[in-house]
Amino acid sequence: MYSGKQISKRTMQDYQASMMVLERYRPATGLQEITPEWLRNYEYYLANIAGRAQNSRYHDFAMLRRFLNLARKEGLIKAYPFDHFKFKPEETVPDFLLENELDMLVETFEKGELSDPVARTTANFLFSCMTGVSGREMRDKDCIRFEGGKIIFYPQKKRIRTCSFRYTGKAAALWEIVKEQNLKQHHHRVNLDLETALKAAGITKK
Repeated sequence: MYSGKQISKRTMQDYQASMMVLERYRPATGLQEITPEWLRNYEYYLANIAGRAQNSRYHDFAMLRRFLNLARKEGLIKAYPFDHFKFKPEETVPDFLLENELDMLVETFEKGELSDPVARTTANFLFSCMTGVSGREMRDKDCIRFEGGKIIFYPQKKRIRTCSFRYTGKAAALWEIVKEQNLKQHHHRVNLDLETALKAAGITKK
């Protein structure tokens, strides 16, 4: 039904788990048998019998849709069941800060109401968010400088990066705080500090 040019070997490997689940459900399923009702019955099986999570079911249906698209293109089927059957992945809460949330955290930090340890951790976190410079890279105090409204970052054995962005001014002010002392807390302590700062800013993250 397909050629190597249509579906890569790697994609076929990704489909293996979904193909095994389909085989357990119906060992021999013809393309013409797959109707919207068939898909709904299969979804019930995946969720309630096979115990497949929503994102796994999404992957299962994505595989079927891919093969049915090829079959339709090659004239092997006329009716396309996915016209009347929709599926989507699980909606997740992003575990990164959105731009407005970053603004909220900056505002909370600038109020000066955080304790010194929490404020120091927050300053490092904000600087990393604003510049893309990692905590490890920040330990080299001589690799970063601000000139003419731009940040110049030149780590050892790597190419120099120069950029200007919305937060350049705030990042420059934060650098004056960050460069005074490296973070020495354990990761667990850092996470607790950030949790405190985010809560103070009214930001909820898992």
